[in-house]
Amino acid sequence: MSKIFLYAATMALCSAVLSNAANSNVSAAIVSTNIAALRAQAEQGDAKAQSILGLCYLYGTRVAEEKAEAARWFHKAAEQGFPAAQFYLGKCYYTGDGVVKDRKESAVWFRKAAEQGFFAAQYNLALCYAQGEGLSADQAEAAKWFRKAAEQGYPAAQYNLGVFYYNGDGVNRDFMEAYKWLFLARAAGVAEAEALCKIVTSKVTTTQVAAAEAMVNKWQQQHAASRPATK
Repeated sequence: MSKIFLYAATMALCSAVLSNAANSNVSAAIVSTNIAALRAQAEQGDAKAQSILGLCYLYGTRVAEEKAEAARWFHKAAEQGFPAAQFYLGKCYYTGDGVVKDRKESAVWFRKAAEQGFFAAQYNLALCYAQGEGLSADQAEAAKWFRKAAEQGYPAAQYNLGVFYYNGDGVNRDFMEAYKWLFLARAAGVAEAEALCKIVTSKVTTTQVAAAEAMVNKWQQQHAASRPATK
């Protein structure tokens, strides 16, 4: 049986992840806030303001792009435990934006954010484990963190968890679980899931497909209001 490889095997580095959990208003704040007032709040130690200011510098939004300044503000907020800042500081260390590239340090900050439920950090930490970047490769740990992000409705994590179940990477091979997660990823717009769903379908009986679709429907009903914004 051919092994299927991971989809999106690069870090989830888009700014949209700031919509995660308690940070749902941060992205909108980037374009609506007064920079002078934002800077004053950041200098007073407000972690959310520090994170937003970091993003402004990272992407050159309403200020001149300055990666080192972005990393400096992310670090201030990350040290206070703000998960969005921890995620973006991990991104900076992963890419070398404003700091010396350090994959080990990147994984440290992804973990801090992941442990607070930040779905993009959970996904990135899973990729670190899957690919052995910044820490020792561990497929079981990768599956665990893909699952956490997938349960929050993150499509790329759902696809990769489906791939893990198809391959038996870090989990017991289970075509019904594979179908469930791949179906959810396909429904969320992951184009690559379409072909793999067909492959998995060919491995199971019609009765098993029906049972897997029932699992999908149950999951969708239970998570109807909790899918993260990814755009």
